[in-house]
Amino acid sequence: EIAPRAFQNRHYNLQNDPSKLEKVVIPEGVTTIGEKAFAWCDKLTNVVFPKSLQYVGKDLFYMCTSGNLKVPAGVKEI
Repeated sequence: EIAPRAFQNRHYNLQNDPSKLEKVVIPEGVTTIGEKAFAWCDKLTNVVFPKSLQYVGKDLFYMCTSGNLKVPAGVKEI
């Protein structure tokens, strides 16, 4: 499991401290990702999801600017 807000950019409101997270590879065995785990990660453009993923929390990519971030089909939002 990845906890809610685990990688959320906590300094999203500070212009001089943007997120540096660009790519994430989530390991096989992870079944759940909590809500807003990657919120405000404005540089995030690539996420590799494991086949084991079953559930994601609401607003997983909240305020991420890349339109390419998509949760795989068949994964349920919780």
